[in-house]
Amino acid sequence: MNNKRILSAAPVSVSNGVQFTDLDNNLVQAHAGAVLKEGNYYYWFGENRTETSDNQYYVSVYRSTDLKNWEFRNHVLTRNSAPELALAYIERPKVIYNSTTNKYVMWMHKENGINYSEGRVAVAYSDTIDGDYTYTGSFQPTVNGVAYDSRDMTLFQDDNGDAYLFSSSSSPTKPDSWNSTMNIFKLTDDYMNVDSKVNTIFEGLYREAPAIFKRNGVYFMLSSTTSGWNANQQRYATTTDFAGEWSTNTDVGNSNNYDSQTGFVLPVRDSSNNVVSYLYMGDRWGPSWGGGVPQSKYVWAPIVFTSNTSFTYSYYDNLTIDTAAGTVTGSDNAWDFNGYYTMTNLNSGLALSIQGTAEGANAEQAAPKNDGSQLWKLVSAESSNDYFYIVNQASNKYLSLNGDSLDNGVQVILAAPDNQENQQWQINKSDNGTYTLINRKTKSYLDVQNQSQLAGTPLVQWLQTAGASQEWSIALR
Repeated sequence: MNNKRILSAAPVSVSNGVQFTDLDNNLVQAHAGAVLKEGNYYYWFGENRTETSDNQYYVSVYRSTDLKNWEFRNHVLTRNSAPELALAYIERPKVIYNSTTNKYVMWMHKENGINYSEGRVAVAYSDTIDGDYTYTGSFQPTVNGVAYDSRDMTLFQDDNGDAYLFSSSSSPTKPDSWNSTMNIFKLTDDYMNVDSKVNTIFEGLYREAPAIFKRNGVYFMLSSTTSGWNANQQRYATTTDFAGEWSTNTDVGNSNNYDSQTGFVLPVRDSSNNVVSYLYMGDRWGPSWGGGVPQSKYVWAPIVFTSNTSFTYSYYDNLTIDTAAGTVTGSDNAWDFNGYYTMTNLNSGLALSIQGTAEGANAEQAAPKNDGSQLWKLVSAESSNDYFYIVNQASNKYLSLNGDSLDNGVQVILAAPDNQENQQWQINKSDNGTYTLINRKTKSYLDVQNQSQLAGTPLVQWLQTAGASQEWSIALR
């Protein structure tokens, strides 16, 4: 474990829809996970599939005081933690603390590493929040001799210490209808097994990726429907009693949930440990655009309550998080859509430029000269202003990838507008006031070939490196 840093909790600005890096500049791999606060730290657990691409992987944990600067702590569960994990899928790990046994208990969805035919949960525990977790095995939740398959799942710990498992399952009348219904189980007092089945809800609605939170005595369940890795409309339902009636599901966010799927809803606490706000935490899955799970990005959104039983959230380019005050607010980059901008690479000090005006002309970095080859207009690709076309003044053509390949090093060119995603760019602000430009089709970054500082070097796409060659200053001319 890494014990070398203590982090501050000053207000921070967080770019949205990106991959995070930890304090050692490695990508944060904590997908479909959960956040647990202990003392001044938030601990973020999640899936880490970097070991062997999308197959077996770690459950990793990071910690932070400000929800931006993450310190890697440990791979708390690995393929070596138990024989049955040598080949397995472990998904959606959730951790809660049992104050009676003084154990941290992790539940997760477990499959055989080949397909999704098992439909099991698995349990592990540790004496410390970021220590090595002892794996106790996997099983299908069983009550009164009846075993229920379980796939996407989450845990919820109530104010009185009672803990519950929410589990996507097959319909009681259709055993092969995976994820078509949602079971609610109460856990045993030690949180190591299920004690009873409390309710079965939303039969036939195919809800998965559940996240449960409570506010003013009302329980909310946010979830997605089933569409593989592709994002879809998220919905929420409410109740005041897990065993009682639930409301109908209500749409929230936009039609593809800002290209993300629910992972967790975090109650953000102030320095006195009072819950002040709630933060939606979602995953923009890499396989949805042809990448791998390790290339997935994070989409966060502050939740705004419109009544005691309703809420909404919107996508923002940037979030301002103040964990001392417990507040999360959003803001968008302000652009002049009638003006033209220059874009200057942070690593080289050279300008984003184009070699002529012909179809397929190569983008390059060049000495600044403030003519039409280096002037760019931003045109919104959609009403939400999440993605932009970057239009050259001299040619009126669009900054585009040369094809749809996900490979590092694909050339960036000029092309006639065709409204395709390889011509659309997300623009995210960094702490130092520069921006990264991320292609919508491939989710890769506008970069300089070989991180060169030489004029005339082609511009290419590259996976996130957090290097200066992927940072651009943008100035209105």
